[in-house]
Amino acid sequence: MVLTVEPLEGKLDVIGTKILKAYSYVKNEILSNDFCIIDSDWYWDKKGKAKFWYITHKVTLPEKKLHQGPPIHIKHTKDFEEKHNEVFEHEGRLYTFKERKHLRISDFIKKLVKRNDYLKQNVGRIKTKVYYPEH
Repeated sequence: MVLTVEPLEGKLDVIGTKILKAYSYVKNEILSNDFCIIDSDWYWDKKGKAKFWYITHKVTLPEKKLHQGPPIHIKHTKDFEEKHNEVFEHEGRLYTFKERKHLRISDFIKKLVKRNDYLKQNVGRIKTKVYYPEH
């Protein structure tokens, strides 16, 4: 995944800081949505557009993910069981499977950069390009 980022106008040190913030934000969002990053970095020559790249382990995730609930010995277990349909116990803790919001990294990134106020505060227009590994 490569993002081409147009920097905002301003002093070079401020622009660089904002680009770094945007890069870090996207990276954290990728990780918090269960995509595993193998490698990532960014580049900016202080003249034109910046590039962010993220190499992920999987392009598409399974539809459901394991969600950890409370230990079985506390009183919140009933609330957890009422909130989730299929609950099971393993090693003294409740678990369930939850539907993921985002299965494909390309869809997730496009949605993230489209209308994100934090990114708009730090950088201009962002273009995305997904490269799929050859088999």
